[in-house]
Amino acid sequence: MSNFASSVMLGDLNDFITPAQACVNPLFVEPKKGKAKDILESEQGHLPKVGLVIENDFNAVEISAPPTVQVQNKKQAPDLIKTSDNHTAKVSLTDCLACSGCVTSAETVLIEQQSSSEFLSNVSSSKYEAIVVTISTQTLASLAVHFGCSSMEARKKVSAFLEGLGVHHLIDSGCAGDIALLEAGAEFLHRYRNRETFSWTRPETSVAESRITTKYLDDQGNTIRSDALNGSIPSATKLPMLSSACPGWICFAEKTHPEALPYVSTTMSPQEISGVLVKQFISKIKGVDSSKIYHCCVMPCPDKKLEASRKDFYNPDSLCNDVDCVLTSNELLDMLTENGITNLAAVSSSDEGDKMDVDNVLLDFSDLSSCSREGRRLVSSVSSDGGSGGYLDFVFRLAAKELFDVTVPDGPLPFKQGRNVDIRTIELQVGGKVVLNFATAYGFRNIQSIIRQMKRNKCPHDFVEIMACPGGCLNGGGQIRIRKTSESSQISNDLTSALEKKLSENESNRARLEEISHKFHDRVVRSAEENTIVQKIYSEVIEGKPYSEQARRFLHTRYHAVPKLQNPLMQQW
Repeated sequence: MSNFASSVMLGDLNDFITPAQACVNPLFVEPKKGKAKDILESEQGHLPKVGLVIENDFNAVEISAPPTVQVQNKKQAPDLIKTSDNHTAKVSLTDCLACSGCVTSAETVLIEQQSSSEFLSNVSSSKYEAIVVTISTQTLASLAVHFGCSSMEARKKVSAFLEGLGVHHLIDSGCAGDIALLEAGAEFLHRYRNRETFSWTRPETSVAESRITTKYLDDQGNTIRSDALNGSIPSATKLPMLSSACPGWICFAEKTHPEALPYVSTTMSPQEISGVLVKQFISKIKGVDSSKIYHCCVMPCPDKKLEASRKDFYNPDSLCNDVDCVLTSNELLDMLTENGITNLAAVSSSDEGDKMDVDNVLLDFSDLSSCSREGRRLVSSVSSDGGSGGYLDFVFRLAAKELFDVTVPDGPLPFKQGRNVDIRTIELQVGGKVVLNFATAYGFRNIQSIIRQMKRNKCPHDFVEIMACPGGCLNGGGQIRIRKTSESSQISNDLTSALEKKLSENESNRARLEEISHKFHDRVVRSAEENTIVQKIYSEVIEGKPYSEQARRFLHTRYHAVPKLQNPLMQQW
């Protein structure tokens, strides 16, 4: 593990399953001879253990197929993990089943292909005409707290640092976030006006081959047909609508509760919308082939690495993904530290505080950041107290106005607290009748509660903002935590002392989360509809309104019911 940054080491996973020490998927190992019971009991933990080796899935043309093994059982499950003679499963990032702790413990097994060393290698190479980095507002807030400065100051210093490494453009995720809000809002209005009778059925098993082509499979993993997307993603009509910006939640739904997929918003996350902006829109405007652009995103969550690797975001024409690499906030901090930067004040930078000239917008890389700055402060369309993109806040206000002509007052929404701080609800009443019921559900415990309600057709909500991390994206697994000292990291023989240290550490991280939230919300607020760049993108590039057929072609995606693994030995979530 010496090649991994400290930011990806195992952390506090009290909301997740217990991480496994090795892959426990026994499906793709050549069967041993003998009675099944004797074989299982001969293995430690009663399950065969399989080692893991990484395949790079980003340059598929350079990958040679691993050795195959003839499996005696003819009804074997789909070849999601390929097995060689020495019982080593070769797992690519897109092959991963997210079946155990190797994913939920920050993907330490799978992230070599999306690491700071890989990023630096590509930045220093000469094969790209443009190196573009998109940075999230949650990352800037985390850096601002760590270095004791404003988010705007952190952005300027990081921009100067990356420029010194060879990065050509640093863009903010705010523009993509505004587009995501507009699309999600318009999608909800369409679903509400055209909602169907509730049903809980599993969609057809499918696997993405590219952003255009999806392959459908039978129960044995055999291809039934391939569906080439002709035009846009079909419009959706299921309620409640579940937000789709969190890749951890999407991974969980696809692999454990595919019946929920028709209810998941088809709107891409801000990360993938930024990929569309960089590699499909601006690349064409600038006349640069998208394969000659290297696009990296700095995000608060390591699961974003899995999202970037999805074949749904792979362009078969340019043979590349919209996002080539994802680094976490912690990994960016590690890069700064490794370059001797322990104080951002030591980094010289130019003044980027001027407001964008709205009369001379050319849809360049720089415009994607200019629209997120005003004076010496960042700009955001999120007025709520949340830190995960503001989906519930935006959609609730939009739906109240468009559906019932009710203007919701500015400021934080009056949520009703649920059984814990991560589940909150809000209702809109018209004439004494509840006409809208929205909720947030952060953390897998609360997500599972929503799923159970839906299974029983007892879910009262019209929209649910779902995030896998307790506390949302500001508390993402890739955010900067208080670094442990060597003394505090030692295992104490005194249980009381160990518990006291753990409680103290948790309190410190809670206090830091409050600081990050304060930095995150210290911004100029303006509505997503008022973003000049977004208006220009819709009018001149997409040539359509939010959730129009043209918008669904570029800014929406599909989800897949993962092939069932028919084996009673598999651990369940």
